Amino acid sequence: MSLVFKRQLIHTFLKYYNFFIIETRERIQRFNNRLSLYVYNESDTKHHRPHAHVVINNIKRGVIFLDTFEVENLDNKKDVKEINEWLKNNKNTLIEAWKRNNNRIDIDF
Repeated sequence: MSLVFKRQLIHTFLKYYNFFIIETRERIQRFNNRLSLYVYNESDTKHHRPHAHVVINNIKRGVIFLDTFEVENLDNKKDVKEINEWLKNNKNTLIEAWKRNNNRIDIDF
């Protein structure tokens, strides 16, 4: 049973019983005790560019767009540098996480 099918089955069950999931996410990388990268399941919404979220102390602080891998809305240059270093060898990790969590929505390059 695929991960996508399991999620769809759970969502159907929860909707039937009037339960609502606010959001689901997958942590892709944890850099230290405060900085992490997450991909959220946004397959139920019409969304713009595929992206990952930079979360600092459990608050969304920045975005990494997966078509260009640019980091936006993050002021701390040390954090941006750390993320960019990680991205050099892990771009496919983020793309695969996006596809897993968003029903294989393609990324246009």
